Amino acid sequence: MTNPVRIAIAGTAALAVALVAWSVGGERDDDASRRRQIADKTEAERELLRRRYEAFQKLPAAERTAIRNLHVATERDKDLATTLADYGSFVSRLEPWDQHELRQIQDPAQRVARVRKLLDEHSPPDRPGRPSWLSGRGSDRFTIPQRHFDEAMTIVADQLTLSKKEQEELDGLAMHKRHLRVAERAAERFRRQPTWLEKAEYERIVRLMPDDGFRAMLLNEKTPAEFSRRAFANVLMKSLMVEWQAQIPQVVPQDEIRRVLDDMSEKDQSEMSRRDPERLIRKVMEILALRDDEVGRFAKDFDKVTQLRDEFDPFRGRRGGPDRGRGGPGDRGGPPADRFRGPNPGDDRRFDGERGRPGPGDFRGPDRGRGGPPDEPPPPRRD
Repeated sequence: MTNPVRIAIAGTAALAVALVAWSVGGERDDDASRRRQIADKTEAERELLRRRYEAFQKLPAAERTAIRNLHVATERDKDLATTLADYGSFVSRLEPWDQHELRQIQDPAQRVARVRKLLDEHSPPDRPGRPSWLSGRGSDRFTIPQRHFDEAMTIVADQLTLSKKEQEELDGLAMHKRHLRVAERAAERFRRQPTWLEKAEYERIVRLMPDDGFRAMLLNEKTPAEFSRRAFANVLMKSLMVEWQAQIPQVVPQDEIRRVLDDMSEKDQSEMSRRDPERLIRKVMEILALRDDEVGRFAKDFDKVTQLRDEFDPFRGRRGGPDRGRGGPGDRGGPPADRFRGPNPGDDRRFDGERGRPGPGDFRGPDRGRGGPPDEPPPPRRD
């Protein structure tokens, strides 16, 4: 197995220039072969090569010569070529914002340090089936594994007692879209009565969850029913989000993410790429939606999924919570505005659909029980 440190040290110094040199071909006799290779690439890949070639042409003559010499050296040194290939494979698996950050680091020592950190962050490897752009963010412990999610949503759909027409409409949808429609109907029931799902069916779904402690808590008869059912609804909506996030790479090409990053200011790049990747994905979808109706439809549905996840997350946007300020307009922590349909008028609604803060005893995380009427002033002292 190739030493990761060697990959970092050799690769970071030579990968970018080797790729540029490959695109221009140096002064070799196999131009026809390269033309065939370029013709076999996608339009996006050819555009990337064109941009690299233009950047190469703008370099001073001495730098162009050094790049050509380096390219020839890597082709002659099989060990170095293997190292570069391994490094290139590693970089290709990074998130677009991490790739962009590496491109911006000019100092070799700083780039090596950053690569070492990325190697640590990406070990152990991602779980199979998990969207790569979510690597290391959040946990699968409190979601239903995707291999069982269709089974869970089928149970929920059966409990909704859908009409024949509604069932036929669902059957004609792709799985992730069908699950969204079922989740929207289930959300209506959860808002009215959190315990609407039959106990036996509820337990069937809970047993699909991977975390032993969380599963035991939801099945424990001593756990208040309203609490456990609302936590259960939260699990369903987060699992739905994971399913929809897995669709994003098919809708949002990584080249588009890189292009959007390249067009941003350095401040916005830093904020989005390191602190809020979800916001970056949304921005890319907004841009693509202007010229691609399919992306626009996906983006609107993705907003619905996001609103369901946020609505049923008892901790999102609460004071001191991990996602403060990522809710709706006014930084009140409600569902986010639909960026494709205008502001969401229900951004300050409670879990049960009523406006205002929750009353005492509502399950709202760290502020539970603090949402009642203001404290009355103390009685006057009697001396």
